[in-house]
Amino acid sequence: MYCQLDQVGEILNVAGAVKDAVCKDQQAPFDSTIISFKASSVIFGLLLLKDNDVFIKKGNVNVNGKQAGYYWVELYLDGLPFVLTVVCEPVPEILFLPVEEAVEKYRFIPEKDHAWRPTDCEEEIWQAVLNDLDIKKTAQQIIDDILRIM
Repeated sequence: MYCQLDQVGEILNVAGAVKDAVCKDQQAPFDSTIISFKASSVIFGLLLLKDNDVFIKKGNVNVNGKQAGYYWVELYLDGLPFVLTVVCEPVPEILFLPVEEAVEKYRFIPEKDHAWRPTDCEEEIWQAVLNDLDIKKTAQQIIDDILRIM
């Protein structure tokens, strides 16, 4: 029997694999805009393939006391909106929390939706995520699958 807890587990597995690949790919000092841009692209694509209700948001967030450009995935579970993103510093982590809490705690301020594009993240990162998740397809095959359902 598949339940919402299973769905959350799958979501966190995807986000964890993306976090590992994106944070490993970047060199310090970390650029939160670039990291969030790449991570959101992969998270969005993989969750869309699993028939989740997801959007990429572009806006600002409070990073070390300053508002900075940022991308994140807005995910709906049972009609409720959640923010899903990865952070590489000060320690790599996944943020998965209701939108209201994200706004209150981190000042997530969306400006607009960002349209997914296959070129938003390098195929090497895609492939690292797919390998981590034990998905037996190439990055290009997954990207083609995403393009077919969009």
